Amino acid sequence: MKSNKEKIYDFIQMHDTAEKEGGVSTTYIAQALSLQRTNVSSLLNALVEEGRIHKSNGRPVLYSIAGVSRGDEEECFCKMTGWQGSLQHPIQLAKAAVLYPGRSLNILIVGEKGTGKKEFAHLIYEYCLVKQIFSAESPFLQMNCRDYQGSAKDAREKLMGERQSGMLKDAESGILYMDNVQYLDGGLLREIASYSGKPGRKGLLIASCTPDAQPAQEEFQSEFPIVITMPRITERPIEERMEMIQTLFSTEASRVGRELVVKEELMRCLLLYECPENFQQLKRDIKIGCANAYVRELANDRRITLYVSDFEPTIRQGMSRFGQMREEIERLIPENSTFTFDGSRMRVSETETKNIYKELRQKAKQLESEGIEGEDIKMLLSTEVERAFGKYQQKLIHEVRSRKELELIVDEELIDMVEGFLAKVENARNKKIDDAVFFGLCVHMKNVVNGTKTTESMDRLEISEVVTRYKQEYMLSLAFAEEIQEVYGRQLTIDEVILITMFLCYEPPKQTDKGQTVILYAFYGKDIAASIVRTITEITGFNHIFSFEVSHRQSETQIYESLKKCILEIEQKQGVFIVYDSDLVSKVAEEISEETGIMIRLFPAPVTTLGIELARKAMISSNLDAVYRDAMKSVGDFATSHEKYLITLCTTGKGGAEELKTYIERYGHMEDVQIIPLSMSNPKALQEAFRDLMRRGTILCVVGTFDPKLYSIPFCSITEVFTTPKERLPELLRKTESKDYEVDHQEVFHYLAGQFSHVEIKKVETSVEAFLQEVDQKLKHMTQDAQMGLLVHTACCIERLASGETSPENPKRKAILHQYHKEFQQLLRMLRPMEKAFHIIFSDDEVANMLMIIYQI
Repeated sequence: MKSNKEKIYDFIQMHDTAEKEGGVSTTYIAQALSLQRTNVSSLLNALVEEGRIHKSNGRPVLYSIAGVSRGDEEECFCKMTGWQGSLQHPIQLAKAAVLYPGRSLNILIVGEKGTGKKEFAHLIYEYCLVKQIFSAESPFLQMNCRDYQGSAKDAREKLMGERQSGMLKDAESGILYMDNVQYLDGGLLREIASYSGKPGRKGLLIASCTPDAQPAQEEFQSEFPIVITMPRITERPIEERMEMIQTLFSTEASRVGRELVVKEELMRCLLLYECPENFQQLKRDIKIGCANAYVRELANDRRITLYVSDFEPTIRQGMSRFGQMREEIERLIPENSTFTFDGSRMRVSETETKNIYKELRQKAKQLESEGIEGEDIKMLLSTEVERAFGKYQQKLIHEVRSRKELELIVDEELIDMVEGFLAKVENARNKKIDDAVFFGLCVHMKNVVNGTKTTESMDRLEISEVVTRYKQEYMLSLAFAEEIQEVYGRQLTIDEVILITMFLCYEPPKQTDKGQTVILYAFYGKDIAASIVRTITEITGFNHIFSFEVSHRQSETQIYESLKKCILEIEQKQGVFIVYDSDLVSKVAEEISEETGIMIRLFPAPVTTLGIELARKAMISSNLDAVYRDAMKSVGDFATSHEKYLITLCTTGKGGAEELKTYIERYGHMEDVQIIPLSMSNPKALQEAFRDLMRRGTILCVVGTFDPKLYSIPFCSITEVFTTPKERLPELLRKTESKDYEVDHQEVFHYLAGQFSHVEIKKVETSVEAFLQEVDQKLKHMTQDAQMGLLVHTACCIERLASGETSPENPKRKAILHQYHKEFQQLLRMLRPMEKAFHIIFSDDEVANMLMIIYQI
C-alpha cells in the first residue's frame, strides 16, 4: 500500500500531462485526495527537498514533476507479480544493467522452468524504450536455443549468418533474447561473447538458462556480468502466490464471459500444492480446471462454480500442508469464504457456520457428488474436524492462562465442580489431563449453566460413534451432567454430554521436555561423516554428536526412511542440528520435520559435493584462477541459501508493527531481509510464528516496544529506531555498535504525517504529547521504550478511529481492567481531551492496550 507521499507524487504526475498548466496547488491536492491540508503541505515540501517535484515562485504556489517521470519506469515492471516484493532485487539489477554508463551490460537470467524469464526479458525491453536507450522502432528478437540442440552449425548460421548478417547483427539497435542458452555449443558461446565485446556495439543481449545449466565458459561469463536469479514459486511470499491465483481467475472469467465462483477448499489447495514448473504450471492447471467447469456448465448461462474435482488430482495434495501453514492461510482465505471473479474484480464473502456437524456432513456429500473418492474426502475433512473442535477449544482458553484469571469470568463453585470431575476422570483413566482442557471446560460449562447454546443437534449415527468409541468418558460425562442438574437445575441434552466427552478426549499439543540439542553430520560417501564425528568426540568428549551416511545408490524414498529412523532414535526433545553436503538431505529433512514435528535446523557444508564440482571444473579448465573463482562462488551460494528476517513487534494488534515495518523498509536499506510484522497479543501464536520463521531461515533481530526474550534473538527497541539518524539505521538494525540519542518525537510525527489521511498531524502531535506528559507525571514514569510505544500506538489509534474503523478485541481486557481498575479510571480521564478534540471514543479494549504498554504487561 502506497504512503500518502507517494499518492501525492502520483497525483501530481498524472496532472503534469493534463490540462492543469503549470502544476497543481496544495488545496487542490488536499481536496482531491481527502487529506489534511497541513499534512499535504509538509509532504510537498519533503518531495521538493528530494528533488522529485518543482515548486513555482508565484501565487498560488503550484507543484509539478521535476525531470523524468518515475511512473512509466515502474509501469514496465509492475506487470509482474512481486515487483515490490520478491522481484525487487532482480528489477534493481536489470535497471543497473540497462543504465550502465557507456553502454548497457548484457544480462543472464537464471531460473527454473516457469519462473517468468521470458516475460522479464520483455519488460527489460519496455524499460529500455521508456529510458530512451532504444527508439520505438528497435527490435526485440528472440531465439529458443533448445531448437538447435546438437546442431551447432545451424545455430551459428542463425546467429552469425553470412557476412555477419544473422540475428546478432539484426539486434544491433535493440535486444536479442536467447532462451535456454545452455543448449548452445561451448565454442559458439565464446563466439557470441567475442561479438558482444566489440567496441561500439549498441545492442543488448539477454540470455536465460536453468540454475543447473549455467554456462561455465569464462569468456561468456565476462561478457554477461549481470546475473539475475528468478525465484521459484515456493520461494515467494504466500501473498504473491495468492495474487497470481486472483489474476489468473480474473483472466479466465474475462475469457468465458461469466462469473467464476471458487470455494475456500479449492483456493487453499491452489495456494499450497506443489508447482514443480512454477507459475506456468499454476497457470496451466487453473486453465484446465476452468475449461472442465465450463464444459460441465455449458448448457446454462449462469455463473460457473469451480470444484476441486475439476482440477488435476495433484491439486488436492495441497491440503496435506494446511496444518503447517494454518494461521497464514486462514489470514488470506477465511473460513467458509467464497471468492467470485467477474473479470474486473474479486469479491469475497463469508458464511457463518452455526453447526459444525451439519457443515461436515454437507461438505462430505458435496465432495462425493463431485466425484471425489472416499480417501480424498477423508483427507479434506480431517483438517476441518481438527479445526472445528480445536478452534472452539482454543477460543475458550484464549483469555485464561491461570486459575486467578479463570476466577474473573467463571463462578468459583463451578470451577471446583469441574476440578473434582476431572480428578475422577484421571483416576478412572490413569492419565493426567492437560490444564488447557480444565480451562476450556470451565469456560464451556459457564456457558452451559447460563443457558447459552453451544452447539446444534447431532444425528443418531454421530452420537452412536462417539459413545461406542469413548464409552468410559461418556459414562463419566453423564454422571457429571447429573451433578450439574442438582446444583444448577440445568438438565443437559445428550448433545451437550457428547461435547463434554469430546473435551475429555481432546489431546492438546505436547510440551517439549528438557533435553539436549543433538548434532547430526549427514554426508555422502562411506565413513566420511563417521570419521568427522569420531574426531570431534575424541577431542571434546561429548556424546550428543551423531553421523549419517548417504549413499548415491539409495533412492530418495530410501534416504527419507533411513534418515527419519535415525532422527527419531537420536532426538532428545530439543531438536536436531544437521550439517549436510547435499540438497537432497536438506529436502527430505524438511519433510521429516513436517511429518514428525521435530525441530530441525540445517547447515550446509558441501564437502563432497564441492569436491566433485571442483574435480569437474579442473578437468575442463586449465585456468587456476577460474577454478578458484568458481569454488568461492559455490561456497557463497551455500552460505547464503537461508532467508533472513527482521521482526517488528507490537504489544497489541499488528497496526503499529506494520507502521514500523514501513519505516524500516524506507530508511533501513534491508533489501536482502524480509521484514515480518507480528503481534504480542497471543504469546503462543507468537512463539509458533518465530519457530516457523526459524525453520525457513535466520531472524536477525526483533524491533518493538519491549523484548519478548524468545530464542535468544537480538532485540532493538522502537526508541532506538526512531531516535537513530536515518543514515545510521542500517548499522543499528544489523546490531553493530550504536550510541544512545535523545528522543526526538517530532521525527516520529513527521514520518506519521506521510501515513495519516483523516487527522491533522500537528493537532495529533500537540494532543499526544500532552497526554504522554500527564501519564508520566500522574500515572507511571515510563521508560523511553514504553513512552515511544505509547506515542506510536495512541497516534495510530486516533487515525484509525477517525477513519471509522473499530478497535480490535483485546483478549486480556477483563483481567487487565480488574487488576488495574484505579489506573483504568485515571487513564479514561486523561483520554477525554483527545476524544473531544477528534470526536472519537476510545474503547475499553484500546484503554487496556495502553495499560499493557505503560506497565509492560
